Amino acid sequence: MCKVCIRRQPQSRESDEVHENCISNAHWDNVCGGLQMRVATVSVYGYMDYHELTKTDVAISGYHDWGYNKAKVCMNKKDNTGKGNEAYEPAYCRFVVEADHNTKYRIANYKRTKTVTDYLKEHFNGVTRKEMMNELINDNENATAIKEAMATLYKAGYLLIDGSPRGQNSILKLVDEFPY
Repeated sequence: MCKVCIRRQPQSRESDEVHENCISNAHWDNVCGGLQMRVATVSVYGYMDYHELTKTDVAISGYHDWGYNKAKVCMNKKDNTGKGNEAYEPAYCRFVVEADHNTKYRIANYKRTKTVTDYLKEHFNGVTRKEMMNELINDNENATAIKEAMATLYKAGYLLIDGSPRGQNSILKLVDEFPY
């Protein structure tokens, strides 16, 4: 199992790594756990068993009712991607895809992985990169956002590419076990 780096709030100093299967219900939000403070940036959040969270270096408020037993945690992009964080990137990308599928309001769903996966589900036998890009751009989607969504899906292990990874005529399709 892969690990991901978590914090309670995007600006918290304390962070720790946990197994990805410890976190559930990933979604985009700008309200952090604990004190329910609104923050300036939208991040991926999920819920973690409170008892498991007490075993980490992440600060907790202590306001949780042990009957509910879940605490909201944040997965910052800067902690989980880029140089030095390569081990966290596959799990983080899977949480980004889950968040895109779980978040109902479009403003926070800025990765567009749901747009790409919905399109690829319609073309389950595969489609060329050029064909998909042209059709989505004609539907007023942002080309850069679509390229980033494809990269996220690929890093998460959900996108199969037959041909050159960036080639216009490469065939794209979702893995058979795509969970959403």
